[in-house]
Amino acid sequence: MSQADGALWVTAQGEFTDARRPVMIEPGVGHLARRAGRFAMLPVAIEYTFWNERYPEAFACFGDAIVGDGEDRSSAEWNGLFTKALQTTADALSRKAQLRCATAFEPLLAGRAGIGGVYDFWRAARARLQGKGWQPEHGEDKY
Repeated sequence: MSQADGALWVTAQGEFTDARRPVMIEPGVGHLARRAGRFAMLPVAIEYTFWNERYPEAFACFGDAIVGDGEDRSSAEWNGLFTKALQTTADALSRKAQLRCATAFEPLLAGRAGIGGVYDFWRAARARLQGKGWQPEHGEDKY
């Protein structure tokens, strides 16, 4: 934190949590902001959601940065700002994930698609018999 180009990543809630509300940020985060003086805080929400495949997909959403420039705020005030920012970011991610619109996201990694085993064998055979190409992905939206 003493270097101008440094970064500190923290789980502000003190643990990895599910999507339950309200968001509760640990008080140490506000104390850190109060003592840091100049900083930028970027809220990041991550959600694991099952769409059409066997395994869940990981989605991330970055919120608007909060820039601290030496303002005289209490730790509780900083925590309030951070809580609101993280809540807003998590809500935005949740809305996007519920829409199940793949084009709302930019894929960073891709894994295997399909269910596997007998079911995928049957799907592939059926597609070939119908003269269609077989894609293991489910659903209409593709990344």
